[in-house]
Amino acid sequence: MRFPPRAAALVAIAALTTTLAACGSGSGSGSGSGETTKLTVGIVGLTTDAPLYLANQKGWFAEQGLTVDISTGGGAAAIIPSLVNGERQVGTGNLISVLKANTQGLPLQAIAGQNNSASSLDDKAHITSAVMVPADSPIRTEADLKGRTIAVNSLNGLGDLTIKATLERDGIDPSGLKFVEMQFPDMAAAASAGRIDAAWLVEPYMTAGVDAGLRPVLYNFEGPALDFPIGVYFATRQFVSENPETVRKFKTVIDRATDYAKVNPDETRAVVASYTKIPPATLQKMALPNYSPTLDKDKVALLGQLMVRYGVVDKTPDLDGTMGPVYQQ
Repeated sequence: MRFPPRAAALVAIAALTTTLAACGSGSGSGSGSGETTKLTVGIVGLTTDAPLYLANQKGWFAEQGLTVDISTGGGAAAIIPSLVNGERQVGTGNLISVLKANTQGLPLQAIAGQNNSASSLDDKAHITSAVMVPADSPIRTEADLKGRTIAVNSLNGLGDLTIKATLERDGIDPSGLKFVEMQFPDMAAAASAGRIDAAWLVEPYMTAGVDAGLRPVLYNFEGPALDFPIGVYFATRQFVSENPETVRKFKTVIDRATDYAKVNPDETRAVVASYTKIPPATLQKMALPNYSPTLDKDKVALLGQLMVRYGVVDKTPDLDGTMGPVYQQ
C-alpha cells in the first residue's frame, strides 16, 4: 500500500484539466435511461474500502441493477486521471486530495462518505492514526515534538495538516517542525534507528509500530475535531450530471454497506483479509475506521480553513459544490 508524492498528483492533474470536457462518461449503459450501470471503482486497497467489498459480496449493487468492478492500485495520482479518461467512474480517497484537485481546475464531486476520525479519544477501536516515537525517546508528550523531524507519507497532505492543527489547538507552535516524506512501511525502522524523531503512522502500520516498540504521543486525526472528515467516494462532475440515477443508486448501496461495516467489525475484518496482505495477528488487533456515510458541513469548512492556513492550497476550495451531496441532512 503506497501513497504517491504530492508533486506527482499535481502534475497529473494539471495535464488533465484541458481534456475533461472531451471525455466520455464510461463504458456500459443501462437500458432505457442510457445511463452507465457498469462502474469501475478505483481504490488504494485500505481498510476504508471494506464497505465496497461487503456490498459486492452481498449482492447489494446487483439489487440496484449496478455492476461494480473494484480496481486496486495507486493513490490520487492514478485514480483521478483514470476518472477523467473514463477508465474508472468512481474513486476513493481523502478529502484533501479531492479538494486540491478542484483548486487545480479539475472538477470532482463527492458522491458518498467513507470515514471520519473517531468520535472520542476514548474510542481506541476507531483511532487509526498517530504520531509515534521509540519507547526510549525523550519525546514524552506532544509538547516535546516542537522543532522535531516527523516523517509523513506525503508533504502538504492529511498527515502534516492534522499534526499542525492539533499542536496549534493545544497552544504549541508548529512552525519549527520539519516534515520529511517517507513511505509508511519504512517509518518504524527509521524512527528506531534515530533517522527521524517521530513517524506519522496509520493502520495497519500503527499497530505494527506498537509491535516494533513504538508508542503514540499524538492522535492527529482527532486533533482538529472529533468526527473530522477523512475519506469520500468521488466522481467527475460530468459523470455525476450525466448519470444521476446511477450515482443515487451507488450512494444508496454504499451508505448501507458503510453503516453495516461499522456495526459488524468481525465481518468487516474478514472481508479486509480477502483483499489485503495484513498479517492475521495485526488485523485482529488493529483499529478499524470510523465508517461514516455523511460529512459534517462545519467540519468540512474547518478543513478548508486549515488547508489555506497551512499552505496546502492558495484559496479556499469550493467546499459546498464538492462535498455538499454528502453533508449530514
